[in-house]
Amino acid sequence: MFSMLSSMSNYADEELVKRIYYALVKMMVKEIKSGGCFRMPDFGDFHAKFYKERMVTDLVNGGMMMCPQRRVIKFETNEKLKQYLNI
Repeated sequence: MFSMLSSMSNYADEELVKRIYYALVKMMVKEIKSGGCFRMPDFGDFHAKFYKERMVTDLVNGGMMMCPQRRVIKFETNEKLKQYLNI
């Protein structure tokens, strides 16, 4: 992936692309962990959604069990990305 991005950019070597990518991921994780939203212009928004603790059916034995509270990452597509994909 890094070599492909490097060749598409025409000016960034593969090592620079890796550093930019990992810095971006680090920023995203930090923002989402703090409860914020990570926006990428013309692409979309990443944010965390919390699911409360709840009772669920155990698929193995059919009994009820407690599913703990959890956080999942959600992505909302930007309108410009939808337009790019539907051309």
